[in-house]
Amino acid sequence: MLQLGTQSVQTPNNVINSVLNNYDIVYFQKAFPWSNDSVVSTFYEIYCNCNIDDLIADINQNLQGLIIHPKKLPLPEFMNYNPEDELWQLTLLDPNQYLWHLLNIQAPQAWNITIGNPNIKIAVVDNFIDATHPDLQSKLLTNADPLTGQAYTVPTSNLSVYDHGTAVSGFAAAQTTPALGNQPTGADYASIGFNSSLIFYELGHVPPPNIPNPIWGITGLQKAHHASYMMCADIISISWKNNFCGPDLLGYEEAIVKDILKNGTNIVVAAGNGEYSYSCPPQEEYPYPFSPTYPGCEDIILVTGTDIMDNHNPHNTPQNIFNINVACGHLNPSNCVVA
Repeated sequence: MLQLGTQSVQTPNNVINSVLNNYDIVYFQKAFPWSNDSVVSTFYEIYCNCNIDDLIADINQNLQGLIIHPKKLPLPEFMNYNPEDELWQLTLLDPNQYLWHLLNIQAPQAWNITIGNPNIKIAVVDNFIDATHPDLQSKLLTNADPLTGQAYTVPTSNLSVYDHGTAVSGFAAAQTTPALGNQPTGADYASIGFNSSLIFYELGHVPPPNIPNPIWGITGLQKAHHASYMMCADIISISWKNNFCGPDLLGYEEAIVKDILKNGTNIVVAAGNGEYSYSCPPQEEYPYPFSPTYPGCEDIILVTGTDIMDNHNPHNTPQNIFNINVACGHLNPSNCVVA
């Protein structure tokens, strides 16, 4: 009899039992019990609470011809996807600097599953973009705003106005060099879904005469809707809010947002950018269409920020709505998943 913890298992050979019973064997079964092959069907798995090297040595010494070629099975080693981009390689050397956010969200493990797909279109609706940036110029599907046809502005001065749109686009799908690849000059960033494609809509151009400036809300919704229906965007990234004061009494904005979602486009919103419009008088402030308190927007993904220690790092985000970096399948704090 072979003792397996509190159980006893009869093996065909008492000599084998006499050796194995000197060890705390916890598992002894055929490795391929479904096989009818004369060789494969003789493979066994043995696990023990013991020094496996001692067990193998004992088998080789005392069970020659009875158990042949015992081997220690190594634990599987999972190699994470490792881009060549300079800032990513520097991050691996110093995880507290550079692209630490990718480590915090376990991007390498996600890259093992997918690095995106060129057929996945990410639309970013933001202020301006530096379309000449080496990490972005090969990722953009158009060289102009798809709705207005206005070419992307080449930054020459006041570069700060390009920071946000460029950064958001870079976070999403900046060019990322695969392992053993050749990094293009200046394209030293690594991004989340870097094999995906980018579509960019600019919100920063001066509107026609007699139109309030900025009109981020309605033009933003127009561009988001255009991205969904005319550009077949799979994902829309939004980091802005409506600047129209007063509630959406007629439900127009809600209808636009719902129509985008109905078309199968996912909306990702930077909830950390605040809940209310700064331009409205306090008595006229109301939740903008992508806030968790706005009715009818139950399938939007909301995210807010953390610092390197995973402490909540809000940018005008009410603490009673979000406690830490979250993604919500529904706009209800109780349904939020802490990341």
